[in-house]
Amino acid sequence: MGKYAESAVELEKAIEVTEDDAESLNNLAWLLAVAPDESVCDGKRAVGLAEKACELSNWNNPAPIDTLAAAHAEVGEFELAIKYQKRVLEMLRAQGNLTEVQLQEMGFAERLSLFESGKPFREDFVKEYQTEHPRKMENDS
Repeated sequence: MGKYAESAVELEKAIEVTEDDAESLNNLAWLLAVAPDESVCDGKRAVGLAEKACELSNWNNPAPIDTLAAAHAEVGEFELAIKYQKRVLEMLRAQGNLTEVQLQEMGFAERLSLFESGKPFREDFVKEYQTEHPRKMENDS
C-alpha cells in the first residue's frame, strides 16, 4: 500500500470516529481531490465530503471551500472550481490577515490560475501532513 493510500485509510478511520467533524472530512476530501497518486483520487467523493465540511462550518471557513474548489476541478467542473476558489480569495482578503504575497505563497491564487486553465491541482499531501498539519481549519463555528 502506498503512502497516499495509507493516509486515506487513516483519514477514513478518523471519519468513522467523528463523522460530523468538519476538519476530518476536509482533510480526507483534500487528499481525495489533490493526491498525485491517481489510485487514491476520487473527485466525486471529495466533492461530497467537502460540501459536508462546508455545511458543518456554515460556509464561513475558507479551508473546506478551498477543498471544494479543488474537488470540483478534479472532476472537471472548472466553472464551479473557479467560483469557489474566487470565494476563498475574497474571504481571505476580507479577513485582512494575509497580504497578496502570502496568498500567492500559500497557493490560493495559483490554484485559481490552474482552474482557469482547465487543470486540477496536485499536492504532495503526505509530505506536508507529516511535516505539519496543512489543512488545519481555523475559525470553526
